[in-house]
Amino acid sequence: MDASQPPLPPLPSLSELESRMRVLRVSALEENQTGETFSQRAEWFYQRRSHLLSLCEDLYDGYTTLLNRYNHAKPQNPKPVSHDNDSDTSSEVTSILSFQQMQITTCAKQKIEELVSQLVTANTEKDTAQEELRRGELKFREASKTIELLKKLVTLLDMENEVAVEETANLGYKLISLLERTESSPPKLCS
Repeated sequence: MDASQPPLPPLPSLSELESRMRVLRVSALEENQTGETFSQRAEWFYQRRSHLLSLCEDLYDGYTTLLNRYNHAKPQNPKPVSHDNDSDTSSEVTSILSFQQMQITTCAKQKIEELVSQLVTANTEKDTAQEELRRGELKFREASKTIELLKKLVTLLDMENEVAVEETANLGYKLISLLERTESSPPKLCS
């Protein structure tokens, strides 16, 4: 390798790449079996984003290494090709491939932007729902406290009512007793 080129990154083994892909496939299949809402898909993507990025970086590094090896393996003075048709075909293929890559990249970016937008919307809705739940719980706690206070007030009023009934009964007995004494004692005459 010459000094003008940067050193190639260490490459993961093929079995390591396959095992990482298998993990992604298995987790994707498990997620598909549990039902797919948008929030579940967004959460799955978010949790596995770093894994996907590292896998893409490894694949890119592998591709770069393979391309460098191919370039070094080519003879220094390639034989000129006499067919002009081949160069046209080659440039067409290159053009088609670059256009397809650009389309894939654009589609992927649009999907990512759409997913991010939907994730932001879902998070906003979740935050709103949590705030409403918090307010509802607060109202419920306040209502529970009010109910407890009212129960204590009712208990207190019942006790006061019982005391008042007893006092009324006692006053009634005293009144009857006084009336009986007054009726049984002879009238006193004033002299």
